[in-house]
Amino acid sequence: MDRSSKLEQLLEVSERMAAAAGRDLEAQVEHCPDWKVRDLVGHIGGVQWFWSNVVEQRIQHRDDLERPSGAPAGTDPVTWFREQTKRLHAALSAANDSDQVWTWWEPDQTIGFVLTRQVNEAVIHCFDACNAVGVIATIATDLAELGLQEFVDVMSKDLAEGASVPSPLVLVPTDSAWRGTLFSDSGNTTSGNTTTSNKTSTRADSTNGEVTEFRDTADVLLRSLWGRATLIDSNIADALAALDLS
Repeated sequence: MDRSSKLEQLLEVSERMAAAAGRDLEAQVEHCPDWKVRDLVGHIGGVQWFWSNVVEQRIQHRDDLERPSGAPAGTDPVTWFREQTKRLHAALSAANDSDQVWTWWEPDQTIGFVLTRQVNEAVIHCFDACNAVGVIATIATDLAELGLQEFVDVMSKDLAEGASVPSPLVLVPTDSAWRGTLFSDSGNTTSGNTTTSNKTSTRADSTNGEVTEFRDTADVLLRSLWGRATLIDSNIADALAALDLS
């Protein structure tokens, strides 16, 4: 997905989330059990407020960061959220992907990282908001591919303290030509035997060279990685349990 498409999707996905939230701010968020939709909107609005500051000010150091701010008292949370989206979109549009800013991912300290991360953040939480109020929330294939690629490049590198690196997990969207492998640095490769039955897998080990393959639509794969879909395969669940997605 190119830069202009990401900027467009940031607006469109955030607006879908805002529209869903406007239906029922008190609805419970299934996959964030301590939150109602009101809390979800406040969280994403705060995240967008935070990264707007980073981009606008070209913040370079963690010590210069401000804590995310929620909607001021007495402010309509959906209106406030829309304002944060517009501000973030404007800040990112006025920047270049190569511009240097602080990010929490040390290998990539650029605005390009911020843009991709904010699209992906909005996509997952848009699903949460839509799901909470009973709106169909399927993630478009191109957006799911963007999220899957980020999961391979970034999220799968963040293991919980003390966790061992799982064997490689090959992601195979059934509705896309995209392919990716999680945990490819574990010392195993995908060149051995691979189980390919839908939604089933075989744990890779040193004796038979098999790897785990996870097949489903790009939408379901992405939601599964983020805990928004049920994992019926214990090998896949065990592999993802090693991640620190807090």
